[in-house]
Amino acid sequence: NKTERDMLHQHGAGVVHCAASNFLVGGALCNVRRWLEEGVTVGLGTDVSGGWSASMLDAIRQTVITSNLVSRTPDEDDPGRKWKPLTWQEALYLATQGGANVLGLGDVAGGLEVGRQFDALVVDVAPNCGGSFCVFEEDDVVTSLEKFLFTGDDRHIGSVYVAGQRVAGASHALYREASFGAAGMAEEDAVIKNAKVIRQRDPVDLTSSPAKAKVAKISA
Repeated sequence: NKTERDMLHQHGAGVVHCAASNFLVGGALCNVRRWLEEGVTVGLGTDVSGGWSASMLDAIRQTVITSNLVSRTPDEDDPGRKWKPLTWQEALYLATQGGANVLGLGDVAGGLEVGRQFDALVVDVAPNCGGSFCVFEEDDVVTSLEKFLFTGDDRHIGSVYVAGQRVAGASHALYREASFGAAGMAEEDAVIKNAKVIRQRDPVDLTSSPAKAKVAKISA
């Protein structure tokens, strides 16, 4: 209720939205847009004790589904209000920068700005194993990212970097000795280049709400 939401805001507490768990345990629909408008920091989680998947890809998908349902459900507090559903870009932000903000690490992780630790996935949209979606010649990096978020799986994850170190991926064994060598640097450059393209084309703007979230771009 509004009293509880105001209390969270006043104390600077954050909310981790676990959409799948909400569906399975209580059948509840969380209005994330309202949390953001009221100035509460929000990230995404999985809550595998109540949910069915530890994948953040699934968390993003369920968040978008939940928000679409909320936009079509009458608001008990304000029956005349029609809530705008979250975009996939906003859900991606909540899964990355939003999660870092909730943990108090918003200036350290969650994005690709200079000075932050390099946490990133290198996504191969056309892996040798075939993958789970098709990429066409006219698809740009933003379209390919959207396809990955909604239909991709671990077959498309070529590398996983944590704090600049390659810790997992489809060919991780090749990097165990070299660690963050030349191949890793090339991947890092590609990740940052693509992130800049995405930010320029599809900026995420949560600053128009009273929350004044510290973002006007997609973080990876």
